[in-house]
Amino acid sequence: MQNLIILFGGESRERLVSVATAQNMSQALPEAVCWYWAPDDAIYQVSAEELAGQQNVFKSEFRPAGKPLFNQILLALDSEQASNSIFVLGLHGGRGEDGTLQGWLEQRRIAFTGPDSKACRLTMDKAAAKKAVAEKGVRISASCVLQGNTHESEEKLTSMLREYPKLILKPNFEGSSFGLYVITQDSAETVREKLKAYPDRLYVLEAYVEGTELTVGVYDTPEGPKALTPTELRAQGGFADYDGKYLGHGTAEITPAEVPESIKDAAQRMALSAHRILGCEGYSRTDMIVDAEGPVYLETNPLPGLTKASLVPQALAYEGISIHEFLVNQVELARVRLSRSL
Repeated sequence: MQNLIILFGGESRERLVSVATAQNMSQALPEAVCWYWAPDDAIYQVSAEELAGQQNVFKSEFRPAGKPLFNQILLALDSEQASNSIFVLGLHGGRGEDGTLQGWLEQRRIAFTGPDSKACRLTMDKAAAKKAVAEKGVRISASCVLQGNTHESEEKLTSMLREYPKLILKPNFEGSSFGLYVITQDSAETVREKLKAYPDRLYVLEAYVEGTELTVGVYDTPEGPKALTPTELRAQGGFADYDGKYLGHGTAEITPAEVPESIKDAAQRMALSAHRILGCEGYSRTDMIVDAEGPVYLETNPLPGLTKASLVPQALAYEGISIHEFLVNQVELARVRLSRSL
């Protein structure tokens, strides 16, 4: 039996969510070793007790006691301990979710949970993912990509505001609804300020869709991918951002969603389609808005949160699947995927 290593942390802004995910994973897999990937690239081995003791997890940085086990992530992955283990990925955002880490593990023939490097690269690029699913017939909202305070970006913004009274602006490569803004004619200067402040950052500007916000998790089994029951998000501010999802500020999460069965079925079909089109072997979660014509695809998360407060665990619990059962299945899928490549 190979050892299990729960890898969490990373340098992205989502590392706080990652710590909470790892807390839940560690309780479900008490036999696993826990490695914290610090923002300075060092790897710390932490006990389950130390991890569980972290308080106010969505606001406070995790600061491990003791010295690093390795000074760099690549040194850790080159170690004998890593080569004899299966990595249970509790990472969100940055190099932990955009395919970089997955590529390093693939190069070293190390098994890991969640989608492979190709799927993560595609899925974390929101604009590319929308294009990929739209080409296969999945319904999307009108959108464009903005970068820098350029004449071209200004033209795109002006054109979108002329056609749609309300828009959504979000970073192309961020998760957990970081940096999400609702834009109207009166607040268009927000877009210009962001483009000027972060000239190298890509943003997706898309038409705001009025309707019911749903999210649907998908997980692979030996028999193929299965869609979980949809969860409905009701946000007082009109959309679910980080504070709403993790800090309980104005977002109600309803599992199962209070929508007709026909809408639930359509939402599950869309999530399954996105999962397959984007190549997300393992698990994923797809967000969508339901208007009068049905679901509209927003984005897919290849490593969605698995905290106790997260949406996928809520749906798993509703269907009678424990986080332990879910993770054991994911570990086996990781083992099988590696054996196929050898």
